[in-house]
Amino acid sequence: MNKKVIGITIIIFGSYLLVGNTLMSLLFNYAGPIGWDVPISPTDYWRNWWNNFGLGTIIIAVAGLILIILAIRILIKNNNRTMIITESNQIH
Repeated sequence: MNKKVIGITIIIFGSYLLVGNTLMSLLFNYAGPIGWDVPISPTDYWRNWWNNFGLGTIIIAVAGLILIILAIRILIKNNNRTMIITESNQIH
């Protein structure tokens, strides 16, 4: 498989992990009481969310950031190789 395709695929997947998964976790992981209509303060809600889902969300976001950085390095290295090959193929 072409290095450029691999790099772009990794960037797309890493972007999902960094942005998409974080937003989905914030929006859809409910950390409040289930069942009875018990009032809960915002600080208790966010404390519960952090204890239940926060660490996993942060770890996944960091993994996405690492994937993006690695993919950018792959693309830059591939671009440098392409430039060297084209320069060596030119006739002076």
